[in-house]
This record gives sequence, C-alpha cells and structure tokens, in this order.
Amino acid sequence: SDVCSSDLVLHAILRHVSPSRLLGRGMGINSMFVASSSTVGPTVAAAILSVAPWPWLFAINLPLGTIALALAYKVLPWNERAKEKFDVKAALMTALTIGLFVLAIDSFSHGGDPLVCGAEFVIAAMIAPVLVRNQLEHPAPLLPFDTFSNRIIPLSLIAGQCAFIAQLLTFVTLPFVLHNAGFDQVRIGMGMTPWPLTIAVTAPLAGLLCDRFPPALVGSIGLGLSTLGLLLLVFLPEGFTVYDVIWRMALSGFGFGLFSPPNLRQIMAAAPKHRSGVVSGLIGTNRLTGQSIGAALAALVLTVAPMNANVYAMSIGAAMTALAALFSLMRAPAQIAARKG
Repeated sequence: SDVCSSDLVLHAILRHVSPSRLLGRGMGINSMFVASSSTVGPTVAAAILSVAPWPWLFAINLPLGTIALALAYKVLPWNERAKEKFDVKAALMTALTIGLFVLAIDSFSHGGDPLVCGAEFVIAAMIAPVLVRNQLEHPAPLLPFDTFSNRIIPLSLIAGQCAFIAQLLTFVTLPFVLHNAGFDQVRIGMGMTPWPLTIAVTAPLAGLLCDRFPPALVGSIGLGLSTLGLLLLVFLPEGFTVYDVIWRMALSGFGFGLFSPPNLRQIMAAAPKHRSGVVSGLIGTNRLTGQSIGAALAALVLTVAPMNANVYAMSIGAAMTALAALFSLMRAPAQIAARKG
C-alpha cells in the first residue's frame, strides 16, 4: 500500500516537472521503474527468506523507506498547499461505495449468504449517486468529476480500469492453473515473470511513441496485443510446458506496456494543471478499484470452475482488454485531427 500511495502523486509531479512534449517519456520511465520493482521484488524476497525469517520481509523496508524519504525531501519540488479542508464525508462515502461493491463480489465468490451479498451491493448502489451529486456540487471535490467534461479523461479511466481488471484476473488465477498442471514454484515464477518484465522493457518505448504518434492508437494497439496473448492462454495445448506460458505472458505484458504510459499521458495532459494532484489520486483509485474487482472475479472463477479456471478467467480478461481497446480508440479521431491541424 505504501508503494501504491506514493505512486498516486508521482503522475502529478511528472506533470509539473516534464515539458508537455516529453510527458509521455516521463510516464514511460516511471512505468519502467514500477514494473522493474515488481519483477525484482519476488526474487529479493526469496533471497531474504533463504537467510532470515519472514519478519525481515517487512523490516528491510525501514532502511529503504528512510533512504527514499531523504531523497524525496531533497529533490522533489515543493508546491503550493491547498487551502480547502480534507473532505472526510466524501472519503467515507467513496470507501463505502467501492468497498461494499468489491466485498459483495468477494462474499458471493466464497459462498456467502446471497441476502448479505445483495444487501452489500444495494447499499453501494444507493450511496454512489449521493456521492456523485455531492462531488459535483462541492467547490473543491475529492473526486474531480467536473473534469469529465473533457471526454478524454473518463474514456481513459474506463479503458484503464478494464485493463487492470484483466491484469489482476490473470495474476491471481494463473498460478493456481499452473499448480494444478503440476508446475513447481520455480516454474510458476518463470511463467508469471514475463508480464512485468516486458512492461519494464516496453514502457520507455511506449512513452517515446506516444509523444510522436496519437497516444490512443499506440494504446489501442497494445491492448489488441494483450487481448491476443490472453486468448492464446485460453487455448494452451494439452501437456503445455512453461515455455508455452512464457511467450504468451510476454505478449500480454508487451501489449500492456504499450498501453499504460500513453493512457496516463492522456489523462494528465487533459487535466487542468492546478488539478493535477487530485486527478492523479483519481488515477490511483481507478487502478486499485480495477485490481480489486479483478482479484474478486478471480476468486469467483476459482470457486465456480476450478478445473477450467484458465478458460473462464482468461476469456473474461480478453473481453476486458478488448473493451478497453474500444474505449481507447474512441479518443483517436480527435487526436488525429488535432495533429493534422
């Protein structure tokens, strides 16, 4: 959670320190470091556990966090502080709406009481419109729905959430599929690593491309490749090996790496500069909501169809990335016209 919370403000910082023509490259470099950390993290954790007990997995973050805090204090720019008070009421309604919605899916997937699951969903559905109305009328909203008048922002957020649902659905389900296929921990790790690794390699390239070409087209091509990779995971051959998984996951990760930096660039470039911080926070909320829904759907798939989890999970994931590509393409005509003009 500490990495996620710090990542929420990074997009706003990049918006402030990067020239507009280089914003995509900045987003790409940031995505590269995030993906690299995700790739290296499990290996470092395994190395720590080989020489020390599990509490050191948490203790190691104390010196690392101290170094990061000192560097941040030294190099990050200071910005003018907002004068408005934190909107506690909106924060509580946001937490209840998202939390109860995800909890309803999770409870149902674990065989919870249908009445309780239904009540959680209904309460979330009742709070949501009150929250939206409250934020639209608020002079300094916690959730910047007023920026949705620029259609680039809602279209990009929807595309991003669909993509993150697909990503977590895959990440949670595939290890169980590989374990049921007789893979040991090493081969499971080999099968899962290509996705974040290819993101780390691809993200800087994607950042460069979206500064030169319409970001919507770059992102849509990437989502198309992710859709293809997930569909290929649905049709794994009988008696498949770890290498059959590796190249399919690499294709999916490559596509995701082409999509993420252009999508972030479009959202931050479309937001008013003085609202960069709150829009950056909305990006984080959108991502974590998508990941939570993806994880809950994975639990549902593993409960309902454990023996065919790869078919159902990857099919849903492919549908999500295809839907994301559709929303991404809806932004392209305006971008192409603007570049021709």
